[in-house]
Amino acid sequence: MHGASVATARNGTTSPWETPEADAIVSNDPHVAIGVRVADCAPVLLADRKRAAVGAVHAGWRGAVQSIVSEAVRAMQREFGSDPGDLVAAIGPCLGPCCGEVGEEVVQAFQEAGHSVAALERWFSPGPQGRPMLDLWSANVDQLAAAGVLRENIHAAELCTKTHAAIMHSYRASGKAAGRMLAAIRPSTFSLHP
Repeated sequence: MHGASVATARNGTTSPWETPEADAIVSNDPHVAIGVRVADCAPVLLADRKRAAVGAVHAGWRGAVQSIVSEAVRAMQREFGSDPGDLVAAIGPCLGPCCGEVGEEVVQAFQEAGHSVAALERWFSPGPQGRPMLDLWSANVDQLAAAGVLRENIHAAELCTKTHAAIMHSYRASGKAAGRMLAAIRPSTFSLHP
């Protein structure tokens, strides 16, 4: 979808599941795993260390424009009472700042969405061809931190899918022939801290 919608898979729900149209899903159901499929966008997994709640986020540049990771953190707060300070976040392989060439319209989309000048200076740098290079890793880390996730609890793989296209799927490297990678997580039936 490349948006900011967040779906919820709640424990104890017995009605049939319909595939949601969302780029993030949060859950407290230990009987199911949730996940996202990516091929250059960032997969972001969230886990609450004190409550049995998790999130999976498809966070490409369009999602970063709309702060999708922040929306997922807010959904965990609203739906399960999660404290952002108790969350651990893992950002999987995605298009890195080395290969994240975008057009000026992408920078403009971030500006129009209200992201600060300081953030844009961190997330964009001039590329070798004069086009902007997006650091999707930093954008997602900064947005998670702004949502209250402690920086020491945010872990980024910092592996570029295009650079490592021989072992990872990359739309930038393979176009429509690119496969997809899956990042999945399931709530635990026990807390990580007493």
